[in-house]
Amino acid sequence: MEEVWKDVVGYEDHFRVSNLGRVTSKRTGKILKQYINKQGRAGFATKIGGRNGSCVCFKTHRLVATAFIPNPENKPTVNHKDGNPLNNCVENLEWATLSENIRHAFDTGLIAPASGFRSTSAKLTEEQVETIRLNPDGLTVRQLAFLLGVHHCTVVRCKNNKRYKPL
Repeated sequence: MEEVWKDVVGYEDHFRVSNLGRVTSKRTGKILKQYINKQGRAGFATKIGGRNGSCVCFKTHRLVATAFIPNPENKPTVNHKDGNPLNNCVENLEWATLSENIRHAFDTGLIAPASGFRSTSAKLTEEQVETIRLNPDGLTVRQLAFLLGVHHCTVVRCKNNKRYKPL
């Protein structure tokens, strides 16, 4: 595949991005070294304006999608079709809504459905929400969170938001 370069939107004087997911500096002409963040995605950080300039951070997949893929529906996220967050070729990327992105992750097995283990982002049942709101045993927020296997912020949101929609 032939590598095609386009200016990075908003930083046209500074950077260019290719359809293969590489980024170059217009000032030096060099390909920029990318790091892998905690989520396993490629990106880079640099200063614009010299040592006293402002620091900017970019995610490579967003740069490629913004430069090469039209987004007429203004979808907010970029989905990796093959599920590999390091494959930032334009053919592997598509714009998606958050729910489309999550659905894709479930359909391709990137995210396994919960099986007995409740993470900090687990949803609560109606019965659990009612227990939180009534709190018959007078437990603290953190104690309730520990017992239900959720983050304490989830318990607070449940108590404060009467419109919280359980499973």
